[in-house]
Amino acid sequence: MNNALPIAVCIAISFFCGVMDAHAQSSATPPVQEMEKTTDLTEAKAVINNFHVSLIDIMKRSEELGLSGRARELYPVLNDSMNILALGVGAVGKRNWRRWEPAQQDQFIEVFLHFMATTYATRFKSFNGQEFVISGDRPGPKSSVIITTEVHSKRRDTTNIHYLMINRGDRWAVADIFLDGAISEVAMRRSEFSSILRSQGFDALIKAIKLKTAEKSAM
Repeated sequence: MNNALPIAVCIAISFFCGVMDAHAQSSATPPVQEMEKTTDLTEAKAVINNFHVSLIDIMKRSEELGLSGRARELYPVLNDSMNILALGVGAVGKRNWRRWEPAQQDQFIEVFLHFMATTYATRFKSFNGQEFVISGDRPGPKSSVIITTEVHSKRRDTTNIHYLMINRGDRWAVADIFLDGAISEVAMRRSEFSSILRSQGFDALIKAIKLKTAEKSAM
């Protein structure tokens, strides 16, 4: 996943796209459902731990890398830790996604991933002794799980980041992120993108995302 994300449209995406549509319209934490008692979350938690280790490493080298360097290094990290397809479809809605040609879907996911990498490069821009700690887990919608984490820092109060994770092809990946345990990343993007899609269409959305990425890069 270090290069452009290969989009296998033939994957049975209807299941998790439905999940994304269900919770992307609200910033509330997804409803709790019963989780299989036999579910082993070791690998899911390892994905989050590895993501946090990479974040800390990049933050420690923040001055050396600069914003563009952090975004460049975050690109493969996000691609490896997150289900970018689920995040992207959730951000635009299943109905819009299904209207697009495969080439448009590929283009959107690639542009969206660059946008996400730049967003995280601005969000995690310096190391101030932050410590990421997995604090627990609970069931999410259907077969998803929510891994709850805390970010401890000397300069601010503890921040909660909850990761909604899905397992596809025996691989756990993040399908949404809840900042402070409540604010959905997918819902925020849906709010940003929906009016552009509704009034101006696909090309305008791609242009707007590229502009947002460039603006963040110039910060």
